[in-house]
Amino acid sequence: KENKSNTALDTNILNNLHHQDFIEFGFVPDFIGRLPVVVFFNNLTEKDLINILVKPENSIIKQYQEFLKQGNIEINFTPGGIKGIAKEAKKLNTGAWGLQSVLDKILVKIASKNIPKKKIKQYTIDQKFIKKYFS
Repeated sequence: KENKSNTALDTNILNNLHHQDFIEFGFVPDFIGRLPVVVFFNNLTEKDLINILVKPENSIIKQYQEFLKQGNIEINFTPGGIKGIAKEAKKLNTGAWGLQSVLDKILVKIASKNIPKKKIKQYTIDQKFIKKYFS
């Protein structure tokens, strides 16, 4: 586990960085001059990633479901499957972009095997599916 005092210290340091600090570190001043604001973000938690997957009206999951429906593929996600996707995305350490990567890996393969088909093919993405796919 991460030491809370180190985390607080790291956050304090990051919040107090200035353009000159980057120049002293070795960045070219002209490059740093093109960055008017320096901002640091906290890492997204697994819960944050789950919320990104399910809460927006036009979430990435809903977009994939609609897209695949055009090829007669019906995809359903269980809560365990959604949690598994978030866990795999968290491992990538790329924020919400990791969700896209994980979903692409799974769903592009499913789509490429099944489109075009006349008969509707159904898939359920659950925790077991995610574990099998990423083990």
